[in-house]
Amino acid sequence: MRHVPVAVLGRLFGGGAPGAVSLERAAEEMEGSIRVSATFDVEGVEALVRALAREYVKKGAVPPDYPADSLHVALATVNGIDYLLSWNFQHLVRVRTRKIVDMVNVSLGYPELGILTPAELI
Repeated sequence: MRHVPVAVLGRLFGGGAPGAVSLERAAEEMEGSIRVSATFDVEGVEALVRALAREYVKKGAVPPDYPADSLHVALATVNGIDYLLSWNFQHLVRVRTRKIVDMVNVSLGYPELGILTPAELI
């Protein structure tokens, strides 16, 4: 299991105002921030993360107006994270989102991702 510092995640995925940033721009901003963290393998995954994030949006797991949310999930998936902890009940910690993310992941050869609140993991 790989870990990323909470401070890095907060910087990467804070905000999320509707339509505030395109998927491409969010990915570009994230890429620079993620390079700071040695816990992620960045080279070679950018295209995979973007493609997977688009698939989540296409299948309805995450609204298109929240590209950082879909990138957050895709980044965790591509990097083999077992559990993604979030308090984002609006877009991520929902039964529907969990089911769609797992369906997309399995159909593309990725493992299922546990999207949980911190309380659920304890």
